[in-house]
Amino acid sequence: MAQERVFPIFLDGAVQDENGTGTKTWNGTSSRVRAGATGAMTLEVGDATVPGTLLMVIHDGTNSETCTVRFASPPCGEAIFNDVLLDSKGEFITAMWTGSEWFFLGGSEDIVVQ
Repeated sequence: MAQERVFPIFLDGAVQDENGTGTKTWNGTSSRVRAGATGAMTLEVGDATVPGTLLMVIHDGTNSETCTVRFASPPCGEAIFNDVLLDSKGEFITAMWTGSEWFFLGGSEDIVVQ
C-alpha cells in the first residue's frame, strides 16, 4: 500500500552498468542504471524495499537498439504501463517507488510507455 507521505530517497550504490542484449535485472542498490543495449535488451525492475526510492534508467548503447524497461508494479497497477521503451541513445525514464507501485516522474521527450 502507498504511504501517506513519501519523500524521495536516492540510493547511493555505484551506477549499475548493463551492456549487451537479453534480460537484465535491476540490483535494487543504485538509483542509476546505464543500459548499454547493443541489441534488444530488457531491464526488469522489481519492487523497491523503501518507499521514495528513486530510479533513473538511461539508454547509453547503440542508437538503433531498444532497451525495454519492464516494471513489475507499474503505475495504477495497470499492465499497460509496465513497459517503457528507450529506443535512442540518451533517452531516459525516472521513477519513484510509492510503497506499492512505481510512479513515473519524468523522462525524455520521445519515450514510449506500453
